[in-house]
Amino acid sequence: METFPHHSQENEYDPTEDILKELALQNDALNDRLAINAMDATAEEKALAEATISSLREENRVLTIESNALKISRDSYMNREAELIGQCKRFQAVIKKLNKQIEALQTQLNKRVEEEPLPF
Repeated sequence: METFPHHSQENEYDPTEDILKELALQNDALNDRLAINAMDATAEEKALAEATISSLREENRVLTIESNALKISRDSYMNREAELIGQCKRFQAVIKKLNKQIEALQTQLNKRVEEEPLPF
């Protein structure tokens, strides 16, 4: 049975991840400020660009979270599907075995009926 990763480790807290995320956010903010200050634009245009960049970064953050949640959900469903496929295969094997037993019993029954003398 194939299993898919759940994208999360044991429920252990690792502060390194939070620190790296915070540093990445600060780096993005600094890059945004540098880009906006380097623009050849009016103060109003720079403010609009700053708002647009901020909005797009937030949208990207939300979409990334949703995408990760969907991946985890997909993996969960794929694992469940793999389990159910295995269960169906086992049930099919049992059904096949039972059908063979039924055929054997039917054959024995037919032989007995043929061997028994008629009462008249």
